[in-house]
Amino acid sequence: MKIICILCEQRFEPDRRQKHKLRKHPHMIQICFDCHSRISEQVEEREKLLPPPERANTRVFSGKRNRSRWKSASNVLDSNLSAKRADSM
Repeated sequence: MKIICILCEQRFEPDRRQKHKLRKHPHMIQICFDCHSRISEQVEEREKLLPPPERANTRVFSGKRNRSRWKSASNVLDSNLSAKRADSM
C-alpha cells in the first residue's frame, strides 16, 4: 500500500499503525514521516518561545468536598425539619 503525502507529494510506505488507521478511516489525511518530524520540531520550538498559558479562576474538582457540602446541607435540613415537628406537637 503506497500513499501520497499531502505536503511534499511523495509516495511513501505507511507503517503498520498508519495502515490500520487508513483501513478504518480512509478519508483521513496522511503525511510522511519526514514531514511529520519537521512539523513536530517546529511546534516544539514555537512552544518553547511562548509563555505558559495563564489560568484564570480554575478549580480542581474534588468529590470529597462536594459530598461534605451535601452532607452538611442535608444535616441542616434534617435539623430544621425535626425542629418544625417538635414545634407543631
